[in-house]
Amino acid sequence: MKNDEELSKVLEWYQSNRAIYQSLCKEVKEIIEIDLIDRNAFYNSIDYRTKEINSFKEKCSKDKYKNPQKEIFDFSGLRIIAYTNSDVEMICEIIEEIFDIDYENSVNKLESIGVDQFGYLSVHYVASLPSNYYKINRYKKFKNYKFEIQIRTLLQHAWSEIEHDRNYKFKGALPKELKRRFYMIAGVLEMVDREFEDLTNDISNYSDSANISVGEGRLDLELNALSIGALLMNEFDGILIEMNIDDEIMNELKAFGVFTLNDLKKIIIDIGGEMVTKIINNNDSVTSIGLLRDLMITSNLEKYFSIWNNSWGIENEDVKYYKELGIDISDYMHEYDE
Repeated sequence: MKNDEELSKVLEWYQSNRAIYQSLCKEVKEIIEIDLIDRNAFYNSIDYRTKEINSFKEKCSKDKYKNPQKEIFDFSGLRIIAYTNSDVEMICEIIEEIFDIDYENSVNKLESIGVDQFGYLSVHYVASLPSNYYKINRYKKFKNYKFEIQIRTLLQHAWSEIEHDRNYKFKGALPKELKRRFYMIAGVLEMVDREFEDLTNDISNYSDSANISVGEGRLDLELNALSIGALLMNEFDGILIEMNIDDEIMNELKAFGVFTLNDLKKIIIDIGGEMVTKIINNNDSVTSIGLLRDLMITSNLEKYFSIWNNSWGIENEDVKYYKELGIDISDYMHEYDE
C-alpha cells in the first residue's frame, strides 16, 4: 500500500466484510463435504479459516499489493487433507467441476517446483461460486467474493506445518548443511507419499484379483483380510457387510482350524444356507468379524469356546441373540469377568 490513509481504508473495508467471508467459508465447506461424500472421494479432513485482521494488515502492507481487495484471495481459506496423490487428483477434479476456478491465480506446486527441488507441495485454487448459486437467497451475498482452496496429502501437510507454521527454527536462511538435511527430509516424504500411492494401488489390484479368483471357484489363496473379504462378498452377494477383519479374528480362525479359504467355505457349506440366512436376518448390521464368529460358533460351539480368549465379553444380549439361532451359550457366561 502507498500510505497509511489507504491502508486504513482497506482495513475498514475488510472489517465490514469479514463476517461475509466467515459465512462463505462455512457454506463452501458444506458444499465440498456433500460432493466428496456423494462421489465416494477419500479425504482425511476439511478445515477452514477466515484471515485475521492483523494478518490481513501485515499482508496488504507489502509493496506488492497495490489493490489488496482485488489482489488478495485468501480472506476465506479452506484446506482439504487427502491420503494419497490419487485422492488429491480426484478431489481436484471435483473442485474444478463444482466451482468457478480462477486459473490465472491458482497454482499447482507439484507442477511449478523444479525437477531437482523438494519442498512444499500443494494445489491452491482461487475459486468462486458458480453463477447459478446466486439465484438462491442464501448465496446471493457471496456474489463477486472469492476464496482459496488448498489440497494436499497428509505428508505434504506435515511438511508444510513444519516448514511454514509450527517451528520458528526452520524459518529464514539456514546454514548450508542444515538446509540440505531439511530438504533431504522433504525428498524422503515425497518418496513415502509415492510409496503409499503404489501400495494403495497394489492392495486394490490384489483385491480385484482375489475377487476374480473366488468368483471362479479358485480358493487356493493366502488367508488374509482381502481374500476372506472376497469370499464373504461372493457367498453373501447383495448383503452389505462391513469389512473389519483384523489380526484378532485371524488368530481366532487359525485356532479354530481355518487355514485356507477352502476351510472357511467348508464351514459355510456344513452350516447350510438356511442357518446362514438366519444369521444374516438376525443382525441389524453385518460386520465381517461378527459373521465369522457366528459361523464358527454355529459350526462347532464347544470347539469355538475351547479356544475362546475373552476377546469379546459375553453379555445377556449375546445369550439372547444366539438363543434365537437355536444355540445356548449361557453356560459360557462365567468365562466373562464383568
